[in-house]
Amino acid sequence: LRSQAERAVAGQARGTVNWAQVMNHFLESPEISMFEGSEGGLLGTKVTNSTDKQPSVQRNNFQDRAKHQSTGIDKIYWNSYVDTLVTVEGNESVYFFSPHAPGLDAPRAVLTPQLGSRFYDYEDRPLYHVQAVAWDEELQDVVALLSNRMLIMWRLRNREKCQWQQKRELQFAATRREVRGIEKGPPLWDLKMLLIDPQTGADIHAKKQPEPESEGAMRRDLGEVRLAEEAAVQLNIWWNSQLKVWITTDARGQLCLWNLRVIEGAWLDDCVTPTKVLSEHTKLVTSHLELNKNKFTTISLDRSVILWDHRNLTPEIKLCGGGAHTAAVLAQAYLPRFNSLVTVGCEKRIFVWTIDSTAYRGTKGKLSGHQANVVDVSAGQRLFFTLDEAFNGILWDGVSLASLQTVGCSTIIPRQVTCLPEHGLICLSGRRLNFLEGNEAAAEKLGKPPTKEQQANALSKQREGASLKDSAAPRYCGMSESMGYVLS
Repeated sequence: LRSQAERAVAGQARGTVNWAQVMNHFLESPEISMFEGSEGGLLGTKVTNSTDKQPSVQRNNFQDRAKHQSTGIDKIYWNSYVDTLVTVEGNESVYFFSPHAPGLDAPRAVLTPQLGSRFYDYEDRPLYHVQAVAWDEELQDVVALLSNRMLIMWRLRNREKCQWQQKRELQFAATRREVRGIEKGPPLWDLKMLLIDPQTGADIHAKKQPEPESEGAMRRDLGEVRLAEEAAVQLNIWWNSQLKVWITTDARGQLCLWNLRVIEGAWLDDCVTPTKVLSEHTKLVTSHLELNKNKFTTISLDRSVILWDHRNLTPEIKLCGGGAHTAAVLAQAYLPRFNSLVTVGCEKRIFVWTIDSTAYRGTKGKLSGHQANVVDVSAGQRLFFTLDEAFNGILWDGVSLASLQTVGCSTIIPRQVTCLPEHGLICLSGRRLNFLEGNEAAAEKLGKPPTKEQQANALSKQREGASLKDSAAPRYCGMSESMGYVLS
């Protein structure tokens, strides 16, 4: 022990250390906490350093060799039930990828809508692409929203093999709302869903329309059809497990709630109408997130964050202006253990709000650390990760809201970040899938279940009590004014 080697008492060989001096060594010497060796002690056990308990992540050895279509991954979702990452890549299919190392050469499953020739050009190229995907955990249905206003539904057949069966084909439509008197402003439309024939694309329950009497009438009818199709375009879709409804949004920020379970049995109606229409937002809604059984939140390009009540579907509070976001809000994540809602947008600051199961409690913090606008956020159980436009990510502590680690990702150019709590991983997706793997502390805080070895070590440590370093920690610290010493 270098710090005590000169303190051998008379009659002892040089370098002899007494028991009291060993204890002083652990109290006074910083060498034990700064030692970076891999082995030490009489038993050859690993000597831990002070950074072992600090959560950190590093890129693992996962190799994504799959051929991703189009220009890359547009949207990504984590499906814990099937243990796959679901991607939307700007083409006609939905892809399911496994997150397990060492890598993959092809997706586990590819879902492509089975439609007729009407939906393809003369070279058999699809005239549509997938815009968004949502997942019903209870009925195990996957729904894909297409660019041609169609909604395709698949049901899970085999969980182990990740096999799906196409179940339903629907299409959004709109009819002009009748207004008494002189109509002012833009026309109002009522949305509905039609059950269509997948081969022809025609409404199954449609009635034959009379032929137009003249060319002018035909032009008016075609113009009305074009306006109705534009009004029926939906851009994103989510599943609300508490309300048992699908939620879609359009470019005007209107949210429509659809109960598609009515068509499971003997369905006699010719269309499905939304159970509720929410019009608090004025621009495109970018995210919907369930916080608990009573609350959910939506964010929008109109710079607002709205907290909704599941029971009456009314907005409890709208966070905009006056210390809230000053630019479009793009992503959100929730840490239920700390009642913390994290929202990011086209600005460098990160907003953290406190929302519990009963009400909004105020602003918890505004975090600075990024040098570019933040584009995405994802959360585990006690950590969350943010990504900015300069491809730099920051790992944050959910308790203290302190920055734990900054990760440079310029070599992989990610556009989205997704936490996989069950595996202790953070997925960065752009042109390909890349993964950041947490150390033992980070994996635990992300939500990874402990292994049998970790459980045994924790039980052993609990039985033995605190380690020597913890038990020898100073209990008092004071200063001697006359001598100028610090005594601990």
